[in-house]
Amino acid sequence: MFIYPNQPNLLYIKPFISVFCEKLKNNIYSVIGMGLLFVIVQIIAIAIAPIYSHTQSEAMGGRETIENPSFAFFYLGIILLFTFVILWIAKRKKEKFIKVLILAAIFMTMVYLFIPLNIAIMYPSSGDGWKFTEVDADVVALEAEDIDGDGVIEIIAGCADNRIRVYESENHTLEWESGDLGSNITQILADNLDNDEFFEIAVVCDTINVFSGENLSNNWTLGPANLSIVAAYDLNANGTSELIVGTENASIMIFESGLLVREINVSSNLHNISHLDTTDDGQIVAADNTTIILLDPATEEILLKITEREEINALLVVHDPSGEDNLIVADANRVYFYNLASSEFVRRGPKFRDVEAMYLEYYSIPDYKDDIPDVIAFGDDTVYFSPDLLKERDSYYYLRFRYDVHSILSKDLDADGDNEMIMGVDEGYRHTSIVFGEGANMALPIIIAIVIAFLLTLIVHKYPEWYVVDAVGLVMAIGATVILGVTFAILPAIVLLLVLAIYDAISVYKTKHMISLADSVIDLNLPVLLVIPKKLGYSFRKEKPRLKEQLESGEEREAMFMGLGDIVIPSLLIVSALSFLPDTSSGIGVPGNLLVCIGTMIGILIGFSVLMRYVMKGNPQAGLPLLNSGAITGYIITYIIVFGNFGFGFNLNFI
Repeated sequence: MFIYPNQPNLLYIKPFISVFCEKLKNNIYSVIGMGLLFVIVQIIAIAIAPIYSHTQSEAMGGRETIENPSFAFFYLGIILLFTFVILWIAKRKKEKFIKVLILAAIFMTMVYLFIPLNIAIMYPSSGDGWKFTEVDADVVALEAEDIDGDGVIEIIAGCADNRIRVYESENHTLEWESGDLGSNITQILADNLDNDEFFEIAVVCDTINVFSGENLSNNWTLGPANLSIVAAYDLNANGTSELIVGTENASIMIFESGLLVREINVSSNLHNISHLDTTDDGQIVAADNTTIILLDPATEEILLKITEREEINALLVVHDPSGEDNLIVADANRVYFYNLASSEFVRRGPKFRDVEAMYLEYYSIPDYKDDIPDVIAFGDDTVYFSPDLLKERDSYYYLRFRYDVHSILSKDLDADGDNEMIMGVDEGYRHTSIVFGEGANMALPIIIAIVIAFLLTLIVHKYPEWYVVDAVGLVMAIGATVILGVTFAILPAIVLLLVLAIYDAISVYKTKHMISLADSVIDLNLPVLLVIPKKLGYSFRKEKPRLKEQLESGEEREAMFMGLGDIVIPSLLIVSALSFLPDTSSGIGVPGNLLVCIGTMIGILIGFSVLMRYVMKGNPQAGLPLLNSGAITGYIITYIIVFGNFGFGFNLNFI
């Protein structure tokens, strides 16, 4: 809600011109000052929003929550409840209790704001930042190998449009693209499958297409249909890797140089084969969702059957340097170790959320460059790195992302001794060198955040002059804008803006309870609004009488007041656009999501300009209808221009 000073009654003409000019000048200064506060909050929010996105600092729930538009109504319910409580207390003349309640809310908001900032400052990332290579479709499978023997590693991307694309890893230019393979790609494997000097690429869809690394021609197509997973191992020690194929009807097929040499039916033990690996001595480990078997391919004998797990999401054979192979098995919540020699689960590892796949790799983790590979796992939007898991210590690092991770691998692309991480994501793949710092001491950033929040809350309580209130209010507005912006995805954010615009109009023009709420809050001199004085010497602490009395008497007010919500609510769409839209190139050197942010900012400022024409008349105005309309309009127009479609960044997968 906006409250502007009423115009005085000019009953005589003598100073009319000078008074009018002075009034106009003061009006312009106030409007410019208020517009500047909008811009300051939005620019700082854009600058620090990536910190909150990367640390998953949303205020409520996970991805399923933040992408659900119905949650906007839950947030509205919280606002209504808080408003009701404040008004109920105000009617009982318990202003001190209201002040304690609001000060507590201010304190908690600032603590939540400063913790991620402190972590970013105290433990800065030493990586060089994620680089995005745009692909025409989602990347659902990855492999990296020097397939043509030229000394440069190629990145092979399996895409959701049923095509594979090969990129040169030095500058990530597209070298080759296949035709439509006719069905969904689930896995890519690169190995020397015919004992020549080039690697072959095996692509798993309904069948397996094997492409030559020399000229990327389609060497073989292996069937029948319903093939699910592949592995490669030189089972007969002749220098050529066999292609070991698991099928959905629970048989294992072994191909050599494109020819089927053996098929083993294990359907009495497994329903289908969704996990496949080999031990050091050429035994095959296969599993479905509940059962694991150890198979001797020479005799086709089932050496071991493991049924202790109710759910198997990922399976990995650990080739121990001592020669004793072990298994790592993951369900939806935890990792388990199985000793093949003793035929028992020997240890329960850490909790990894929704693990989809695991592998072993030497990665760039300080103080862990030993002869034991790191366990790397991924699931949903999280990648886990554990340098100690094979040494029976459960410490690990993890990275969480705003986008879903469909596939991962690590490879030393530039031959510097450290692996890069490559992740297949929507519309492309991301790659970077990650050098993990020492584990963050989380207690210290939290303590510092509490101290800063306490000091700011104490200062605004003890000395609530307008510039103190504005300074703390700006911090609050920036924090709330960022936190809500990374909390609400695009569709829920727009729903929230529409719902709150309607609520704001009703509460100001119909029920008028927002005026009563503003009256109570202004008297408390707290930073839940911003104050823009008309002239020097104005004191917010001495602001009298009450708002309602001034409105009824027509008395001129010496300052303009703006609720923090009028800045925060429309501006959260800017942060939401930055966080949830792809940062693909727009063709002019500015990421697409940032361009949409700028367009949304312009829309808000246009709405603000229109709003000021009504505010200057002197009556309280509902700010959100015009501000939110400007934000949504600016977002929609810019999105269509930048991305060229009418999807508007909505994720409707929850339906």
